[in-house]
Amino acid sequence: SPELSAWLYWVPASTLLSGVYQSLNYWSNRKSQYKRLAISRTAQSGSASLVQLGAGYAGAGATGMVGGQLVGQALSTTVLTRLIYQEDKALIQTIQKNRIIALAKKYLNFPKYMIPGQIFNVASGHAPLFILSIFFGPVVVGFYSLSQRVLVAPMSLVGGAIGDVYRNEAAKYYRENGNCLSIYKSTLLKLLLLSSIVAFPVLFFGPDLYSLVFGENWRQAGEIGSILAIMIFFQGISSPTSQTILLANLQKIDLLWQGLRLGLSVLSLYAGYKLFPVDYRISIVFFVIAFSFLYILHSLLQYYVAKGKFN
Repeated sequence: SPELSAWLYWVPASTLLSGVYQSLNYWSNRKSQYKRLAISRTAQSGSASLVQLGAGYAGAGATGMVGGQLVGQALSTTVLTRLIYQEDKALIQTIQKNRIIALAKKYLNFPKYMIPGQIFNVASGHAPLFILSIFFGPVVVGFYSLSQRVLVAPMSLVGGAIGDVYRNEAAKYYRENGNCLSIYKSTLLKLLLLSSIVAFPVLFFGPDLYSLVFGENWRQAGEIGSILAIMIFFQGISSPTSQTILLANLQKIDLLWQGLRLGLSVLSLYAGYKLFPVDYRISIVFFVIAFSFLYILHSLLQYYVAKGKFN
Protein backbone atom coordinates (compact mmCIF):
# COMPACT_ATOMS: atom_id res chain seq x y z
CA SER A 1 0.00 0.00 0.00
CA PRO A 2 2.16 2.91 -1.26
CA GLU A 3 -0.15 5.50 0.31
CA LEU A 4 0.99 4.31 3.74
CA SER A 5 4.69 4.85 3.01
CA ALA A 6 4.85 8.16 4.91
CA TRP A 7 3.95 6.33 8.12
CA LEU A 8 7.09 4.23 7.95
CA TYR A 9 9.00 7.22 9.35
CA TRP A 10 7.10 6.70 12.60
CA VAL A 11 8.27 3.10 13.00
CA PRO A 12 11.48 4.10 14.86
CA ALA A 13 9.46 6.20 17.31
CA SER A 14 7.06 3.34 17.92
CA THR A 15 9.96 0.91 18.37
CA LEU A 16 11.69 3.23 20.84
CA LEU A 17 8.52 3.66 22.89
CA SER A 18 7.97 -0.08 22.88
CA GLY A 19 11.52 -0.77 24.08
CA VAL A 20 11.36 1.80 26.87
CA TYR A 21 7.97 0.52 27.98
CA GLN A 22 9.18 -3.10 28.09
CA SER A 23 12.13 -2.11 30.28
CA LEU A 24 9.89 -0.20 32.68
CA ASN A 25 7.39 -3.06 32.59
CA TYR A 26 9.97 -5.64 33.69
CA TRP A 27 11.29 -3.34 36.39
CA SER A 28 7.81 -2.84 37.85
CA ASN A 29 7.16 -6.57 37.66
CA ARG A 30 10.43 -7.26 39.46
CA LYS A 31 9.33 -4.91 42.27
CA SER A 32 5.83 -6.52 42.37
CA GLN A 33 4.24 -3.19 41.45
CA TYR A 34 1.30 -4.69 39.60
CA LYS A 35 -0.90 -1.65 40.16
CA ARG A 36 1.48 0.41 38.02
CA LEU A 37 1.27 -2.12 35.22
CA ALA A 38 -2.51 -2.24 35.34
CA ILE A 39 -2.74 1.56 35.17
CA SER A 40 -0.29 1.82 32.25
CA ARG A 41 -1.95 -1.00 30.30
CA THR A 42 -5.37 0.56 30.76
CA ALA A 43 -3.98 3.91 29.60
CA GLN A 44 -2.47 2.30 26.51
CA SER A 45 -5.41 0.19 25.37
CA GLY A 46 -8.00 2.82 26.31
CA SER A 47 -6.32 5.80 24.66
CA ALA A 48 -5.34 3.87 21.52
CA SER A 49 -8.86 2.52 21.05
CA LEU A 50 -10.52 5.88 21.67
CA VAL A 51 -8.27 7.70 19.21
CA GLN A 52 -8.63 5.00 16.56
CA LEU A 53 -12.41 4.79 16.90
CA GLY A 54 -12.77 8.57 16.92
CA ALA A 55 -10.53 8.90 13.88
CA GLY A 56 -12.50 6.16 12.16
CA TYR A 57 -15.78 7.99 12.66
CA ALA A 58 -14.08 11.17 11.39
CA GLY A 59 -12.93 9.37 8.24
CA ALA A 60 -9.21 9.61 9.04
CA GLY A 61 -8.48 6.08 7.84
CA ALA A 62 -4.88 4.92 8.19
CA THR A 63 -3.92 8.16 9.93
CA GLY A 64 -6.24 7.33 12.79
CA MET A 65 -5.02 3.74 13.08
CA VAL A 66 -1.33 4.64 13.21
CA GLY A 67 -1.91 7.78 15.25
CA GLY A 68 -3.95 5.88 17.83
CA GLN A 69 -1.20 3.27 18.17
CA LEU A 70 1.43 5.96 18.79
CA VAL A 71 -0.76 7.88 21.24
CA GLY A 72 -1.39 4.71 23.24
CA GLN A 73 2.31 3.85 23.36
CA ALA A 74 3.36 7.37 24.30
CA LEU A 75 0.75 7.75 27.03
CA SER A 76 1.41 4.36 28.64
CA THR A 77 5.18 4.92 28.62
CA THR A 78 4.78 8.40 30.11
CA VAL A 79 2.42 7.18 32.82
CA LEU A 80 4.69 4.28 33.81
CA THR A 81 7.83 6.49 33.78
CA ARG A 82 6.16 9.02 36.06
CA LEU A 83 4.93 6.37 38.51
CA ILE A 84 8.35 4.70 38.72
CA TYR A 85 10.19 7.99 39.21
CA GLN A 86 7.81 9.08 41.96
CA GLU A 87 7.99 5.81 43.89
CA ASP A 88 11.56 4.60 43.20
CA LYS A 89 13.49 7.87 42.96
CA ALA A 90 15.76 7.10 45.95
CA LEU A 91 16.56 3.61 44.66
CA ILE A 92 17.30 4.84 41.13
CA GLN A 93 19.86 7.30 42.52
CA THR A 94 21.89 4.40 43.99
CA ILE A 95 22.53 2.75 40.59
CA GLN A 96 26.25 2.21 39.91
CA LYS A 97 27.89 1.94 36.51
CA ASN A 98 30.33 -0.81 37.57
CA ARG A 99 27.51 -3.02 38.84
CA ILE A 100 25.59 -2.55 35.59
CA ILE A 101 28.63 -3.77 33.63
CA ALA A 102 29.20 -6.73 35.98
CA LEU A 103 25.59 -7.89 35.72
CA ALA A 104 25.59 -7.42 31.94
CA LYS A 105 28.54 -9.82 31.70
CA LYS A 106 26.97 -12.30 34.11
CA TYR A 107 23.73 -12.53 32.15
CA LEU A 108 25.21 -12.24 28.66
CA ASN A 109 23.37 -15.32 27.38
CA PHE A 110 20.02 -13.56 27.69
CA PRO A 111 20.63 -10.93 25.00
CA LYS A 112 22.94 -13.28 23.08
CA TYR A 113 20.19 -15.82 22.43
CA MET A 114 16.98 -13.94 23.16
CA ILE A 115 17.46 -10.98 20.82
CA PRO A 116 17.53 -13.17 17.70
CA GLY A 117 14.85 -15.34 19.30
CA GLN A 118 12.54 -12.38 19.73
CA ILE A 119 13.19 -11.30 16.14
CA PHE A 120 12.02 -14.76 15.05
CA ASN A 121 9.03 -14.43 17.39
CA VAL A 122 7.89 -11.12 15.93
CA ALA A 123 8.50 -12.32 12.38
CA SER A 124 6.41 -15.46 12.92
CA GLY A 125 3.59 -13.40 14.43
CA HIS A 126 3.49 -11.10 11.40
CA ALA A 127 4.14 -13.77 8.76
CA PRO A 128 0.40 -14.37 8.12
CA LEU A 129 -0.10 -10.69 7.28
CA PHE A 130 2.65 -10.67 4.66
CA ILE A 131 1.97 -14.09 3.18
CA LEU A 132 -1.82 -13.72 3.04
CA SER A 133 -1.34 -10.31 1.42
CA ILE A 134 0.96 -11.75 -1.25
CA PHE A 135 -1.22 -14.77 -2.05
CA PHE A 136 -4.77 -13.53 -1.42
CA GLY A 137 -4.66 -9.72 -1.33
CA PRO A 138 -5.19 -6.94 1.25
CA VAL A 139 -8.90 -7.60 1.78
CA VAL A 140 -8.22 -11.02 3.31
CA VAL A 141 -5.49 -9.48 5.45
CA GLY A 142 -8.00 -6.93 6.73
CA PHE A 143 -10.44 -9.63 7.76
CA TYR A 144 -7.63 -11.68 9.35
CA SER A 145 -6.28 -8.67 11.27
CA LEU A 146 -9.65 -7.81 12.77
CA SER A 147 -10.30 -11.45 13.69
CA GLN A 148 -6.95 -11.79 15.43
CA ARG A 149 -7.14 -8.43 17.16
CA VAL A 150 -10.55 -9.10 18.68
CA LEU A 151 -9.40 -12.46 20.03
CA VAL A 152 -5.97 -11.39 21.22
CA ALA A 153 -7.00 -8.14 22.94
CA PRO A 154 -8.58 -9.64 26.09
CA MET A 155 -5.91 -12.35 26.26
CA SER A 156 -3.17 -9.75 26.01
CA LEU A 157 -4.68 -7.47 28.65
CA VAL A 158 -5.81 -10.00 31.27
CA GLY A 159 -3.45 -12.85 30.35
CA GLY A 160 -0.52 -10.42 30.29
CA ALA A 161 -1.34 -9.26 33.81
CA ILE A 162 -1.55 -12.88 35.01
CA GLY A 163 1.77 -13.59 33.30
CA ASP A 164 3.46 -10.63 34.99
CA VAL A 165 2.47 -11.87 38.43
CA TYR A 166 3.45 -15.43 37.55
CA ARG A 167 6.94 -14.54 36.28
CA ASN A 168 7.84 -12.70 39.45
CA GLU A 169 6.44 -15.27 41.87
CA ALA A 170 7.71 -18.28 39.90
CA ALA A 171 11.25 -16.85 39.74
CA LYS A 172 11.35 -16.38 43.51
CA TYR A 173 9.92 -19.82 44.22
CA TYR A 174 12.20 -21.55 41.70
CA ARG A 175 15.25 -19.83 43.15
CA GLU A 176 14.38 -20.94 46.68
CA ASN A 177 13.02 -24.45 46.02
CA GLY A 178 14.35 -25.60 42.65
CA ASN A 179 10.82 -25.86 41.20
CA CYS A 180 7.66 -23.79 40.88
CA LEU A 181 5.12 -26.48 40.03
CA SER A 182 2.41 -25.35 42.46
CA ILE A 183 2.49 -21.79 41.13
CA TYR A 184 2.56 -23.03 37.54
CA LYS A 185 -0.50 -25.26 38.09
CA SER A 186 -2.55 -22.54 39.76
CA THR A 187 -1.68 -20.06 37.01
CA LEU A 188 -2.48 -22.65 34.33
CA LEU A 189 -5.98 -23.11 35.76
CA LYS A 190 -6.63 -19.37 35.59
CA LEU A 191 -5.40 -19.23 32.00
CA LEU A 192 -7.53 -22.24 31.04
CA LEU A 193 -10.62 -20.45 32.34
CA LEU A 194 -9.73 -17.18 30.61
CA SER A 195 -8.91 -18.89 27.29
CA SER A 196 -12.17 -20.82 27.37
CA ILE A 197 -14.22 -17.68 28.00
CA VAL A 198 -12.55 -15.84 25.11
CA ALA A 199 -12.12 -18.59 22.52
CA PHE A 200 -15.12 -20.90 22.77
CA PRO A 201 -17.89 -18.37 21.98
CA VAL A 202 -16.00 -17.26 18.85
CA LEU A 203 -15.24 -20.88 17.94
CA PHE A 204 -18.94 -21.77 17.82
CA PHE A 205 -20.62 -18.45 16.97
CA GLY A 206 -17.85 -16.38 15.32
CA PRO A 207 -19.65 -15.22 12.16
CA ASP A 208 -22.81 -14.20 14.05
CA LEU A 209 -20.86 -12.41 16.80
CA TYR A 210 -18.72 -10.41 14.38
CA SER A 211 -21.77 -9.53 12.27
CA LEU A 212 -23.62 -8.36 15.36
CA VAL A 213 -20.77 -6.17 16.65
CA PHE A 214 -19.13 -4.90 13.45
CA GLY A 215 -21.88 -5.28 10.86
CA GLU A 216 -22.79 -7.87 8.26
CA ASN A 217 -19.87 -6.84 6.03
CA TRP A 218 -17.50 -8.33 8.62
CA ARG A 219 -19.07 -11.79 8.74
CA GLN A 220 -16.05 -13.11 6.85
CA ALA A 221 -13.84 -11.93 9.68
CA GLY A 222 -16.01 -13.96 12.04
CA GLU A 223 -15.45 -17.05 9.90
CA ILE A 224 -11.71 -16.55 10.22
CA GLY A 225 -12.16 -15.92 13.95
CA SER A 226 -13.84 -19.31 14.33
CA ILE A 227 -10.72 -20.93 12.86
CA LEU A 228 -8.25 -18.83 14.85
CA ALA A 229 -10.09 -19.45 18.13
CA ILE A 230 -8.54 -22.91 18.46
CA MET A 231 -5.02 -21.52 18.23
CA ILE A 232 -5.85 -18.57 20.50
CA PHE A 233 -7.05 -21.03 23.14
CA PHE A 234 -3.69 -22.81 23.28
CA GLN A 235 -1.78 -19.55 22.89
CA GLY A 236 -3.65 -18.05 25.84
CA ILE A 237 -2.56 -20.97 28.00
CA SER A 238 1.06 -21.09 26.87
CA SER A 239 2.22 -17.53 26.19
CA PRO A 240 1.76 -15.87 29.62
CA THR A 241 3.92 -18.60 31.22
CA SER A 242 6.38 -18.93 28.32
CA GLN A 243 9.31 -17.55 30.30
CA THR A 244 9.17 -20.56 32.62
CA ILE A 245 11.89 -22.21 30.54
CA LEU A 246 14.23 -19.29 31.23
CA LEU A 247 14.19 -20.16 34.94
CA ALA A 248 16.34 -23.15 34.01
CA ASN A 249 18.58 -21.02 31.74
CA LEU A 250 17.33 -22.72 28.58
CA GLN A 251 17.99 -19.71 26.36
CA LYS A 252 19.37 -21.90 23.56
CA ILE A 253 16.21 -24.01 23.61
CA ASP A 254 14.13 -20.84 23.44
CA LEU A 255 16.08 -19.68 20.38
CA LEU A 256 15.53 -23.03 18.64
CA TRP A 257 11.85 -22.86 19.56
CA GLN A 258 11.41 -19.41 18.07
CA GLY A 259 13.23 -20.47 14.89
CA LEU A 260 10.92 -23.49 14.54
CA ARG A 261 7.94 -21.23 15.12
CA LEU A 262 8.96 -18.91 12.28
CA GLY A 263 9.69 -21.79 9.90
CA LEU A 264 6.35 -23.51 10.53
CA SER A 265 4.39 -20.27 10.21
CA VAL A 266 5.76 -19.69 6.71
CA LEU A 267 5.62 -23.33 5.60
CA SER A 268 2.07 -23.92 6.83
CA LEU A 269 0.66 -20.88 5.05
CA TYR A 270 2.59 -21.61 1.87
CA ALA A 271 1.50 -25.27 1.89
CA GLY A 272 -2.14 -24.26 2.21
CA TYR A 273 -1.79 -21.90 -0.74
CA LYS A 274 -0.05 -24.46 -2.95
CA LEU A 275 -2.62 -27.17 -2.22
CA PHE A 276 -5.72 -24.92 -2.31
CA PRO A 277 -4.77 -21.66 -4.09
CA VAL A 278 -8.35 -20.37 -4.31
CA ASP A 279 -9.31 -20.80 -0.65
CA TYR A 280 -7.39 -18.68 1.87
CA ARG A 281 -9.15 -20.44 4.76
CA ILE A 282 -7.14 -23.61 4.13
CA SER A 283 -3.89 -21.71 4.62
CA ILE A 284 -5.23 -20.32 7.89
CA VAL A 285 -6.32 -23.82 8.99
CA PHE A 286 -2.81 -25.18 8.31
CA PHE A 287 -1.33 -22.26 10.24
CA VAL A 288 -3.67 -22.85 13.19
CA ILE A 289 -2.87 -26.58 13.30
CA ALA A 290 0.89 -25.96 13.24
CA PHE A 291 0.81 -23.28 15.93
CA SER A 292 -1.62 -25.16 18.16
CA PHE A 293 0.79 -28.11 18.11
CA LEU A 294 3.70 -25.80 18.96
CA TYR A 295 1.87 -24.21 21.89
CA ILE A 296 0.97 -27.64 23.30
CA LEU A 297 4.60 -28.73 22.97
CA HIS A 298 5.82 -25.56 24.66
CA SER A 299 3.37 -26.00 27.54
CA LEU A 300 4.72 -29.51 28.13
CA LEU A 301 8.27 -28.14 28.23
CA GLN A 302 7.16 -25.47 30.70
CA TYR A 303 5.61 -28.15 32.89
CA TYR A 304 8.83 -30.17 33.09
CA VAL A 305 10.85 -27.05 33.89
CA ALA A 306 8.34 -26.09 36.60
CA LYS A 307 8.79 -29.58 38.09
CA GLY A 308 12.53 -28.94 38.38
CA LYS A 309 13.52 -31.56 35.80
CA PHE A 310 16.26 -29.35 34.34
CA ASN A 311 18.08 -28.46 37.56
